[in-house]
Amino acid sequence: SLRHISQELIVELGAAHFNHGLRAESDDEAIAVAEYVNSLSLPFYTGKAESFSGEENLEAWARKKRYAFLEQIRSEEEFDYVLTAHHAGDQAETLLMRLVSGRLASTGFTIAAQDEKRRLLRPMLGIGREEIETYANEHQIPFVEDASNFSLERSRNRFRHIIIPFLQEKTSSDVVPALRVASERLNLDEEYLWDCAEKVLAAAAPMSWSKLSELPEALKWRVLKRAAVKQVGEQAEKLGYETLRRVLFEHAEGNLSSLDLGFGIRLNRESEEKIRFACNLEVASTEVFRETLRAGEEVQWRFRDGSTGVIQATVLEFGARGYRQWIEDSARLEGDFSSEGAAFFDANTLPTQLMITPRFEGEQMRVFSRGSRSVKKLMQEKSVPRDMRDTLPIVRAGSDVLWIPGVARSELSPLREESREVLCLKYRRKEINKELPVT
Repeated sequence: SLRHISQELIVELGAAHFNHGLRAESDDEAIAVAEYVNSLSLPFYTGKAESFSGEENLEAWARKKRYAFLEQIRSEEEFDYVLTAHHAGDQAETLLMRLVSGRLASTGFTIAAQDEKRRLLRPMLGIGREEIETYANEHQIPFVEDASNFSLERSRNRFRHIIIPFLQEKTSSDVVPALRVASERLNLDEEYLWDCAEKVLAAAAPMSWSKLSELPEALKWRVLKRAAVKQVGEQAEKLGYETLRRVLFEHAEGNLSSLDLGFGIRLNRESEEKIRFACNLEVASTEVFRETLRAGEEVQWRFRDGSTGVIQATVLEFGARGYRQWIEDSARLEGDFSSEGAAFFDANTLPTQLMITPRFEGEQMRVFSRGSRSVKKLMQEKSVPRDMRDTLPIVRAGSDVLWIPGVARSELSPLREESREVLCLKYRRKEINKELPVT
């Protein structure tokens, strides 16, 4: 459709395709795209990712690689914008996913029609998937279906194929257009509020607690976050609404001296007026160990008292045991940090490679059924001895804490009734006779 419009508007177009290399048919699809673009006599640019290492979330990795490639082409070939084919359904899904994850308010709230910072345009947000397919068929435009878009192992696909159809069936309104309009309105509001926060911070420099207290509630936490980003860098972009509201509450109550905010960031109250953030991503312990863990492998290490520990990773079939039995085993085998324990996760929603390290200073963990908690506080609640806290292994999925043996498990990748494979993580501090069940 853009090809047709460009002939009327005198717009120079090019086409780019990025091959993530994640499916057997990816190379054939890249060839099909190239053939069609060449038939239109358009400049064509293609790229392919190196193999996925498994060290981070798959979808986040793919998105980062894709947009980096597109921006590289835009810059090198001197195009003004990158245009993507996101449609109304994509925007509706993103809004719902943000709502249920608690990440409603952020600088990049949702899929916006225009993103000047990243030089992105999404001209098809007002159009539904069905309209796009109808147009493609009427104009004999070939297209392929990505089989992974139908896999219910991915959270977005569950929203696309289960939740939105359910809402559509149970309500009298047309859900996708309604969500699209709500998304546009919220995005405009968010953009305006973050712009106000930037201007307030610039005008008040340096920002002080007294100046901050005079601001409207909607701006206070946003200004605080922008101040953190300015002082410690992009790491502060990870600070969420609840964390920053906690800072404001503690200050209002007169309890604020210094506070660990997670992600290695600390707020230091050096004076009554100065707002000062510091970032330290160094490991809390000087006894640094960093080991990778894959299914079928184990990692061993030594505690300060000379005892050894081991974590094993095994992938099991979900099988006929059933969802309820797995959940019961999870609770029964949670274990204790001083001896042994186990935790079960949906193997198909985790990176293939996990990381085991000590804790990091000031980090947070999103605990299953409990929300965001300080790792230090969790260890205190479980009475982990002080001299053991810096050597107790922490299992990570990318940058997220997945499991602290015998202390807490995260909300990441829980078992579901539709799960197919189970990642079983077993922790043992010393050899004992009690065996953990296998299928």
